[in-house]
Amino acid sequence: MKDAQLMARVALKTWPGNRAAAYAYFAQAIHQEPDNPGLWFMLSLLTLDEYESMYCLRRVLELDPSDVKAARRLQAFEESLPPLPRGLSDDQLRIIYISIGAAVLFFLVAVLLLGA
Repeated sequence: MKDAQLMARVALKTWPGNRAAAYAYFAQAIHQEPDNPGLWFMLSLLTLDEYESMYCLRRVLELDPSDVKAARRLQAFEESLPPLPRGLSDDQLRIIYISIGAAVLFFLVAVLLLGA
């Protein structure tokens, strides 16, 4: 899927009141395009977890070190939040966040199926 088409679809899903669906869509899109800094940045905006947002912003900066918005946003988080426990590798953090994302996605599917 082309970036423009992907962003247009996601823009529709980020309409007010549909943040969870947009988050799930971005998480799925990142599996298709893991080296797309725009997807990682948008996921950083949609997540409700500040540490997950920091992880996403670090990924943006790995892919595009010149991204000023991501650098500023990450710096703001780092200045306002306590550090994560020491000794966790990026892979361990990724597993934690993927697990959280999977749990959220499972919850959304259950809610949709049950009609609650």
